[in-house]
Amino acid sequence: YALQIGAFSDKANARSFREHWQEKGYDATMKKIKTKDNKILYKIFIGSFESREEASKAARSFSTKEHLQTIPVRR
Repeated sequence: YALQIGAFSDKANARSFREHWQEKGYDATMKKIKTKDNKILYKIFIGSFESREEASKAARSFSTKEHLQTIPVRR
């Protein structure tokens, strides 16, 4: 599991967002995704968690600390 912290249609915006979180010390990664309607999205993720419960706990902590909502997702 990981925490999705953003999704962008513009690659430059996604890259800038990822770099912002990397500068804050997070292991932020970007993944290019093709949607069902053939659009491209760049999703930004942080963390690596063994279970959904662990990811959910980290999501609550991150949201409180950074004031940004996250989505725990299976990677």
